[in-house]
Amino acid sequence: MTLSDRSLGWLRSLDRKTATTDNWDREGRPHPHWDDRTGAPWSGNVRGDLVESALALGLMAVRTPAWTDRYRAIADQLIERHLRWWAAADWLTQLGHDPDRAHYPDALRDLVPAGRWGDYDAPGWAANGTEPWGLQADPVLAEGNLSYKASLLLLLGIRAAIDPDGRWNRPFRVFGDSGEDRTWTHAELAAHVAEQWAAQPDGPHSENTKVWPEHLAMAGLGLLLADRHHGTDHHGRVVQPWWERARRDDFGLDRPELPHTVTRYRDPLQGLAVAGPVSDALATACWLAPVVPEDARRIFDAAVAQAGPAGGIEAGAEAARRAGFALLLAKEWGLGELASALWRAIEGRCEPVIDPASGTFHWALGLDEDSPRGRPNAVLAAAEACGSGLWSRLAGPVPQPCPQIVDVDFPRLAVTRAEWANGCLVLRLIALEEQRTVFSSFRIIGAEPRIWCMSGIDGVSTDVTSREVIVRVPLRSGELEFTPGSY
Repeated sequence: MTLSDRSLGWLRSLDRKTATTDNWDREGRPHPHWDDRTGAPWSGNVRGDLVESALALGLMAVRTPAWTDRYRAIADQLIERHLRWWAAADWLTQLGHDPDRAHYPDALRDLVPAGRWGDYDAPGWAANGTEPWGLQADPVLAEGNLSYKASLLLLLGIRAAIDPDGRWNRPFRVFGDSGEDRTWTHAELAAHVAEQWAAQPDGPHSENTKVWPEHLAMAGLGLLLADRHHGTDHHGRVVQPWWERARRDDFGLDRPELPHTVTRYRDPLQGLAVAGPVSDALATACWLAPVVPEDARRIFDAAVAQAGPAGGIEAGAEAARRAGFALLLAKEWGLGELASALWRAIEGRCEPVIDPASGTFHWALGLDEDSPRGRPNAVLAAAEACGSGLWSRLAGPVPQPCPQIVDVDFPRLAVTRAEWANGCLVLRLIALEEQRTVFSSFRIIGAEPRIWCMSGIDGVSTDVTSREVIVRVPLRSGELEFTPGSY
């Protein structure tokens, strides 16, 4: 498999974005190119940009299994930011009634039953100053704040799928708003979320007393990925029983007809369930697809039927994000005709932009903004990188590791194909600017210490040691194949 030119261009864009220094601590501020606008007020927080940016990284790693170190490095940058104050700023600062509630779109008011608006705050506003469990400044220990923990779990799970080196199963610090950071590991975080879920079978709440199926589905996928890498069964213990209830009570999947509405969120304490159109559940279907594919497919089919064959793509960032999830799933399930219709609609609405000088790629979305809008770009990039069965494969059993290409001089040189076949390593190298007399190098680690015969690009040389193969290449694009020779 190979990366498309657009996937490579978006990888360059994300590499530049994560390499830009900023400060996510309380006294700092994330760079403006991190998206805190898409999905507001429900999910207008920069952490959504972090977790959704990781989706394409995981899918790219499936496509180029012998070249994952660039994806790993970018994922580490995403996780580092997620551990700081700004990733949970909504939980820590949105206390009480939302002062901007009067300016919400009318559609949001329709989600709250008549007569309940005054004592039931608007979607997306934490209101955790009045939560029945009491305010907890630690974003992980809090009884609520599942949206934070779900996105961190999924980020860590995708990072482990990219490279199961165990880095994030060694202790790392998550900020504490009281001034004292707490140490966690990937396995400890998963166990903690599973314990909270077991204590609240309807699912831990995300803010105030509201339980959101979309956040629970994301957390469930995160727990499944943790189980894959740590030999646990949190998913079977808490997620599967929840889904047996949710598929009936929140998604209506026990009925023969496709659902028209699904539960957007529920309040178990007040006995309140607020419905929304099934077309808004495409992200939820994405989180469910590797776990309960038949149920996810029914939600997807209902959403597409409601939105229309071209995904109902309209102008705006949130519509583009929904279209990205629809295209990802259409490609995952090999729905070629639908995927083509969605792709044409996205092409017409989302304004693809290639920068020839930097080799970067993004969708401008008709927004005329200084920086590409992060979350819809991230989901559209994931859809670009997806293919038949790739999303499920990312969440499947941990594959056997293979020898790796490392220290590629990215972005001057990139690798769009990197796989071992019958003992041979096949690469496709892409030079940002071809210069036949300028050389770069990379290393192959984990391969046998033997002579490797090369074909494809002229002027390549190797230096074989007992630990690695050092490859010197001209800055040229082309196929390069390594065939095992003598010892």
